Amino acid sequence: MENIRHSPIFFAETISVPIVLQCIENKHCIGLLSYDKLWKPCKFPRLKNITIKDLMEDRKEYILKKAGELYFKFGIKSVTMDDVASELGFSKKTLYQHFKDKADLISQVIDYYIKNPQFSLNNVEHGNSIDGYFAFRSHIIYVLKYFHNTIEFDLKKLYPKLYRKVHKMKRERIFSNTVENLNDGISQGWYRSDLDVEVIAKLQVGRMLLTLNPENGIFTEREVSGIELFDKVIDYHMHAVCTEKGINYYKQQLNKIKNDVQN
Repeated sequence: MENIRHSPIFFAETISVPIVLQCIENKHCIGLLSYDKLWKPCKFPRLKNITIKDLMEDRKEYILKKAGELYFKFGIKSVTMDDVASELGFSKKTLYQHFKDKADLISQVIDYYIKNPQFSLNNVEHGNSIDGYFAFRSHIIYVLKYFHNTIEFDLKKLYPKLYRKVHKMKRERIFSNTVENLNDGISQGWYRSDLDVEVIAKLQVGRMLLTLNPENGIFTEREVSGIELFDKVIDYHMHAVCTEKGINYYKQQLNKIKNDVQN
């Protein structure tokens, strides 16, 4: 932070909003804010329309994302509010401006990751219904990078109400995403028109929450912690639901990913 502290204009042109927030929290850049709650446009043109409310919302999202990474990596039990504050460079007081306690932070972290449109199969930015699975695969790889296999155990033991809430949200999200993805794929010609959408969606829920849960003894923790098993499950699914056009497109995209990995 030393260079930033002495170069406010360079700072404003190049640093992301989360770092701006951290800088304000540490009182290094107190002069950045004007009295009307807006960034001074004469000095900081790229930030002229950002209000304090925007910054607070961005800061909260930044906290949720980074706290989630800590929980994924080290488990819920071992990560304290002090750890989260220290990792972010914020004071603990700042955390309590957004979250009343650790349970509230955990609950909102889970909501953030489950409801985040980036983790949806049907985000229009991903492309068609088959592309949605490949985009989702990228996010699975991101989560597995940080995943600590005690996180659900910690939830079940320490926060049983939250665990039940998470299980319900995951079940509903998997079902609704699969239904929407299948209907879109059928209308686009990628998936067969004779599919029983609701039955397949329910099977997908069972596959993701039961079959791939190591507690049920079907697959080991090591197997479910790797992208290889996810790839096999999706390959099985695609061969079951795709038209000839769809399976050809799926294989084409799969080969692109394999080539990218090799290169």
